[in-house]
Amino acid sequence: MIRHTEQLIASLAALAASAAGAQAPAASPNPEPSAQRPLTELAQNDVFFTARWFRGNPSEVWSAMCGFAIHGNYLSHDVPRPVWELNIEEFMAGATPVIAVSGGAFEVVSKDTKAARKPRAPITALSFTMEGEQQPLTARLVGQPNGDNAVKALLETAPAQRLLLALYDARLITISIGYQDGTTELLRVRNWKDRSHVSGFEHYLQHCTRLLHPLPPGVRSDYRIDSPPDL
Repeated sequence: MIRHTEQLIASLAALAASAAGAQAPAASPNPEPSAQRPLTELAQNDVFFTARWFRGNPSEVWSAMCGFAIHGNYLSHDVPRPVWELNIEEFMAGATPVIAVSGGAFEVVSKDTKAARKPRAPITALSFTMEGEQQPLTARLVGQPNGDNAVKALLETAPAQRLLLALYDARLITISIGYQDGTTELLRVRNWKDRSHVSGFEHYLQHCTRLLHPLPPGVRSDYRIDSPPDL
């Protein structure tokens, strides 16, 4: 499973400097011809709400991260089978909200649940299209793939906040993924609908993002945020 660090981003300036020098994963010297795989319908149970918290002082709590994880095809028992991990998370970089994506694709090659999965080629293109919108939201890759060929990227904040709300509202999301080996895929997923706010309760995404605040002066250094979500 893709692993996050316990920290996020300390300043947007540091992130911008990092992103400015970052490159998308290099193209394969001999890429295979582009091949579009069939559309894959993911299950509602493949979507999870994620939130991480820290306490600013004894009386106040700030949210460190809010978003959704898509663990695609995890319920299948087929071997071999493809699986996907995508994390879409909002957090504060200084006083500015930032939304980042981390993700990778893998092949399960054994029925042994402890056996290592086979990383697929790195993602080189990633976009999300929300139901009711024609224009896709394209992720901007940052840095290089890690040892499992997982990547990280940034999303434009305003449309990305609509993407989080679309996931919360159980709108259909189409995810387009391009890989370094020339293959492309389309995934489609719809989250469970949260109906608690119909009864007057604040919904969980709103509650979490409402608590996203700039880090207050004097917060201990172990709460500082100095790199994009790691994988």
